[in-house]
Amino acid sequence: MVKAQWDKTRLWFRQNATVRFPSQLLLSPHFQQFDYLDAAAWGWIAHQERITAQVWHTKQGVFRRKVLADVRDDPMRGQ
Repeated sequence: MVKAQWDKTRLWFRQNATVRFPSQLLLSPHFQQFDYLDAAAWGWIAHQERITAQVWHTKQGVFRRKVLADVRDDPMRGQ
């Protein structure tokens, strides 16, 4: 078990010792995932605001909060 692991490790180092260019770390898929998660979070917040009924029962009657028009800029849209 240990010898097999050592052989695999030695082979890995031997293969990577011949590489003549630096390895590239691609982070763009991760940043795109952040954008998707941000859009999903904004959608979830808007959904929760729509489904939450804000109702007050008083002696004078029942009052509901009016849903105001959303005038905010779309966070996913460029300036």
